[in-house]
Amino acid sequence: MRILIIDRQPPLDLRQGNALIGRHIFPLLARRHDLTLVCPVQPGDEEWASAQLREWFTDVHLVPRPKHVAALKGYIEASVGDYLPTPLQPSGARWATTFSHTLQAVTATTAFDVVHTRELPMAAFLRRLRAVPTVLEFIDSAALREQRRRDIATPTSWPRAPIARSIERRAMRACDIATAVSPADAAALRTLAPETDVRIVRNGVDTDYFRPANVQEEPERILFAGAMSYPPNVAAVDFFYRAVWPQVRRRFPLARFVVCGRDPAPEIRALAGDPSVVVTGAVDDMRTWYSRAAVVVCPMTTGSGIKNKVLEALAMERAVVASPLAVEALDVRDNVEVRIADSPTAFAEHCCALMVDREERLRLGRAGRAYVEREHSWEGCAAAYDA
Repeated sequence: MRILIIDRQPPLDLRQGNALIGRHIFPLLARRHDLTLVCPVQPGDEEWASAQLREWFTDVHLVPRPKHVAALKGYIEASVGDYLPTPLQPSGARWATTFSHTLQAVTATTAFDVVHTRELPMAAFLRRLRAVPTVLEFIDSAALREQRRRDIATPTSWPRAPIARSIERRAMRACDIATAVSPADAAALRTLAPETDVRIVRNGVDTDYFRPANVQEEPERILFAGAMSYPPNVAAVDFFYRAVWPQVRRRFPLARFVVCGRDPAPEIRALAGDPSVVVTGAVDDMRTWYSRAAVVVCPMTTGSGIKNKVLEALAMERAVVASPLAVEALDVRDNVEVRIADSPTAFAEHCCALMVDREERLRLGRAGRAYVEREHSWEGCAAAYDA
């Protein structure tokens, strides 16, 4: 088949969740199909990105854009051009008009069998494509994410939830099939547009890359991994540090809490003032940091979707303690592949118990890796799109 991919960014950066998915599934789909990509790119990166992308894509069309395409704002910007003349459009809307013209030129010269659009803001361009079956890959539901954020956020952010529902409903009605990575996200999407076919396609993890390493484990080291400018990750670390960490420190005064990930927000950087906390910022190789940790925690209190950090830790045979929300997208079992904690006290108890029980850490680690090998291959993810 000839498949047109409309992406939010070049599928190259393995540190970004959506790019990571594309980077793994598109080379697999390219073995059986002709793929054409249209997406934004940072100005100056066109030649570099195009050279890499042409390994999997028959045709590549990159439209320079200085800023990342935001989720809700990006959809609105792409819609403004329908109502305002170009001189009155804000810069994001003018870029969207240029992007739309590129899409129209591509579809005018090639007959595609399917259009695969990735993420909510790019769904605004679907209405300009006629009579072509469309798949919209949401990854997660913005409406669900914003509703959960509303439950803990300030009133100034509350309008985001109804705006997300409205935009997501419009996007759902513009596609034939929608995909999400978790049952919770899929259920939220079905509620918005019951007439649209919604399917669950879960992320994979590269178990050849993320595998147990010959690195010395530190029994009193606890790790949180993730992009540390992402609000749900910031909220998770704040919860753990304030509600759980004092309980752990009372039993293990020399324990260290390592917060590992790029672009730490100011409140995360401030935690480095505590001698028991290490804030790394960006690191070259996450595998070393996973390997050195006795316990990997994922105490998510908000957000949606699937947590790649959990899949990676399981693939590395790490003992994982997670909140129910952190593993809602996975078919893992409490005390079999992970420990699930629904309160600060439960988190502290699980972490402390695992720090002194190496055999239990090893048992959980082996079971966790067996789970991801069985349920989260990238080949299985690509096959789901082929179906």
